[in-house]
Amino acid sequence: MNKVEGAGESWHGHVTALTVAPEYRRMGLAQIFMDYLETVSDRSVIRILSAFCKRFFRFLDCFLLFLFRFVTCTGINAIL
Repeated sequence: MNKVEGAGESWHGHVTALTVAPEYRRMGLAQIFMDYLETVSDRSVIRILSAFCKRFFRFLDCFLLFLFRFVTCTGINAIL
């Protein structure tokens, strides 16, 4: 789980949780993954993708809220 915030030079991310299956623990896999994540997160493609996802899910959230309000106001019980 993670999140990305900020813009420009203050753009940064936080890893909230990283889980490794019990049979693969104590092998340094989490550190390898975090090192890789740090490397690729500096690339501009990741920033562009992150900005796109943020806007897309904001749009999706607004759309679903509109759809919910429409369905509850019109009394439609199912969407076909």
